[in-house]
Amino acid sequence: MLPRRTPELDSSRISVLALALLGTSFIPAYALDGSAASRAAESKDGLATLEAMNSKLFPVYDHNIEVCKKRILATCPIIMAPSERSGGCFTLYRPGHAPVDGPPVPRTYDIVKDTSHSALATYEILAPYMNTPNDLGWLQPLTEYREKVRNSLHVVDALDVTSEQRSIIKEVLTSVLAFQDNCIARKSFSEMELQHVARSLGPDFLSLIDIGASIQVTHWLKVLEQWKTNLGNDWPKAYGIADAHFVTRQNNLFFSILVQAFGEDTINDRLILLQSDGGSNTADKMIDSLARIVSDRELSQCFFNDKFMMDSDLLGCPGRKAITAEASKRGTKALLPPLVPFNSHQWPWRVDSTSGSGAADFSDLKF
Repeated sequence: MLPRRTPELDSSRISVLALALLGTSFIPAYALDGSAASRAAESKDGLATLEAMNSKLFPVYDHNIEVCKKRILATCPIIMAPSERSGGCFTLYRPGHAPVDGPPVPRTYDIVKDTSHSALATYEILAPYMNTPNDLGWLQPLTEYREKVRNSLHVVDALDVTSEQRSIIKEVLTSVLAFQDNCIARKSFSEMELQHVARSLGPDFLSLIDIGASIQVTHWLKVLEQWKTNLGNDWPKAYGIADAHFVTRQNNLFFSILVQAFGEDTINDRLILLQSDGGSNTADKMIDSLARIVSDRELSQCFFNDKFMMDSDLLGCPGRKAITAEASKRGTKALLPPLVPFNSHQWPWRVDSTSGSGAADFSDLKF
């Protein structure tokens, strides 16, 4: 990891910024001859005055973001990749044009995903009852779901997939159905049995994952290549935005696809990875987030002469010093994240310094 570059700021600038940007308050000095009660009342009034002043920041701040949003939409193309749709949905926003959604991924993607989910759904039905063997609350939902698996197995030969893909799909559905039938016939199951069938299907799941990833990458790269050609001279002004929730923030597929078109030097500049609470970032929310980032960068350029300064928590560096000092007082070691540059083009997820990769490696899995 590269060391963080810390801009030199004198104490007067820090004081002004602490008040203007962070909304902190101070208690003024008062004459020594006043009573304690009087001083307390004056302090309370002073604090209320400062809080009233600070509250005026937010309406003008929000208004400025709206102004910035309109300017971006009027002058810059935006490609967004929210995580809300199966297989992805890349949308091109182009000034003066209606938004354009890229064509959906081929149906084979949905087929392999749905096949994998047959085992996942079986697990989800049974898992709550692992420690309550006498509770048969799982029996009816599993019986009902079993019919869906059986019906799916009957139509595999009609699917438009390769012979190799068809073989994997049949193997997974057949194994899942056999396990379900066994559980239903005996009206019981064990955690070991559930784990056994899941582990036995592990290699097939990885094959299905490979198929699904290849379909998405090939499809969306072609779409981005076409959009890049269509935008022509406007491409250098384009922004790319992807969003991720907790489990997809590292090695995010859609962001990685965008990088292939935009280039690594645009990461954290024109190419941004947002984070949502499970794919709840709508297109409007993503544009709002972009407008806030760009607006804050303009503010940051004015105050710090570095447009990326406010991409990080302004309390982060001073906070590190405070944590280190407090840890020293307590005789403990301060636990802090690695230092990185403010304007880094590093990928927006933690990279393990020992392996050089933040990606999961399936090659070491043992089934």
